[in-house]
Amino acid sequence: MNNQEEYYKEKANQYRKEAFSGQAQDLQAYDMSVYFEAQYKRIRIENLKKRHNFLWNYVYGPQAEAQDIDGMIEIEEIEEEIKALRNPDGHPSESFPPSNQ
Repeated sequence: MNNQEEYYKEKANQYRKEAFSGQAQDLQAYDMSVYFEAQYKRIRIENLKKRHNFLWNYVYGPQAEAQDIDGMIEIEEIEEEIKALRNPDGHPSESFPPSNQ
């Protein structure tokens, strides 16, 4: 997780705590928590896609001499995390990885 991801995740948690702090629910704080969570997910997905593409080329690309089992496992874990970030409620979402790979 990089600094940008951490920043947005911390801000989302901060506003979420503020929104549900036992006082009257603060809708503005809740809206801000939703905004920061969405930004965190967007940045996290972008970073995971970069890592996925790097690993994909390393493990399966034209220069790969032998298949790297750890790389294959990490690729699957990244794909699962991206699916979970895009689809936290279990509803159908955009497919990943793209079918052209």
